[in-house]
Amino acid sequence: MTQFPLSGPMSVGDLLDRAFRLYRARFGVFLPTAAIFLVPAGILSVLFGEESIVGVLALFLEMAATALVSLAFTAQGIEALHSRPEG
Repeated sequence: MTQFPLSGPMSVGDLLDRAFRLYRARFGVFLPTAAIFLVPAGILSVLFGEESIVGVLALFLEMAATALVSLAFTAQGIEALHSRPEG
């Protein structure tokens, strides 16, 4: 298990390095999380376009799915910072 403890103030480069190491270490968790929410929303957006009312609803669904993925990634990142196991 990769540890990601906070050690105090960091520069922008340190933050980016920490983020990329986190994404690499937890890729197996992040990818299915994003796919569960974004693939169905993307398919609906492609099928209905944005010219119909259903297309506009699909766009709102895609925005909501993106927000949920962001929240899930944040929760998973916090779990990594607290050195808790994946999943």
